[in-house]
Amino acid sequence: DEPVTKSSRLKGNRPADSLALSRTMMQQVLEEKKSFLTSDPLNDPGFGGMMSMVSQGIRSAIAVPLFDNEDVIGLLYADDSRAGKRFSKDQLAAFTLLANVIAVAITHARYHELEKEKQLQDAQLSTASEILDNILPSSLPPCEGYDLIARLEPCFAVGGDLYDGVMMDNGKYAFLIGDVVGKGLGAALLVSHILSWTRFMVDQQWEPEALITKLNQQVFDCTDTVRFTTFFLGYLDPATGVITYVNAGHNPPFVIRADGVVETLPPTGMPVGIIEEGPYTKGEVTLNPGDLITLYSDGIPETQRMDDEEYGEDNFEKLLVAERGNDLVGLFDKLQGELLDFRGDAPIGDDVTMLVLRRNPA
Repeated sequence: DEPVTKSSRLKGNRPADSLALSRTMMQQVLEEKKSFLTSDPLNDPGFGGMMSMVSQGIRSAIAVPLFDNEDVIGLLYADDSRAGKRFSKDQLAAFTLLANVIAVAITHARYHELEKEKQLQDAQLSTASEILDNILPSSLPPCEGYDLIARLEPCFAVGGDLYDGVMMDNGKYAFLIGDVVGKGLGAALLVSHILSWTRFMVDQQWEPEALITKLNQQVFDCTDTVRFTTFFLGYLDPATGVITYVNAGHNPPFVIRADGVVETLPPTGMPVGIIEEGPYTKGEVTLNPGDLITLYSDGIPETQRMDDEEYGEDNFEKLLVAERGNDLVGLFDKLQGELLDFRGDAPIGDDVTMLVLRRNPA
């Protein structure tokens, strides 16, 4: 917090490093927001002998706050070591006015630079948003005998959630959801990498355990220690309804049975990218006719009201049970309405992402 000299001009033979301002003077100007004028630093009763000025042979000094009409952003200072030269109160008034004009100009210049930076950031975020819009599928490819829907509502221009669905050459249907820690360009870049790596391995028909193990290594190698992603990958056999999956630290998906019974699929390994070699095991669940599985990001249960109360998984589960047999597009619309009503005037705190797969009744 020490003041830094941004510009100075010294006349005569005075060395450039001799500009040592009195702490007493700086405290009055910067903290008390008062102008300063002395014509005898050694004997000035108001300042008790300012030896930093006396040692430099200064006969008179003047300092005023750089006040931009809101804050003091620095000070304007002048001194004179010539015998018989003294600053006057009229010069103090003029100096104060000059400092105000300078401070306002500096602040406006800073705002201008900030605006330019914001415009650049907005352009970058807009580009990243367009790239993500093109990477994430607007709709999932169909799977015969099943209804599918995936939706993502970002809380900022670009978020860290992702989802995908792919019909594999072996007849299985791969579907996934992920949540990268953080937001902004860094998260968007990692989302694009994860989707690219995953799609390649799914196309090569990697098994879920091997795929997540390799993905974990890739993310660990290209990120820092605080960047990771939760991830769920499932392979559906459409004929039998059997889903083989790996849950890498993601929110446990809900399996809603046709009769309203609820099951969850807890994690089978750590989030992707935390440690170099994470052990991952697979799980298995079967969707019978009328059953559905819902993958979601933590932006849904962690939606908060102004009093910090969360929407919670219980409310989300009740909604899924009540809407299990209805149109899936209507289900997401109903969810958005519930979250909006629950949140009230509180801001959106995280991306809201959901992927639902339902087996048609026999």
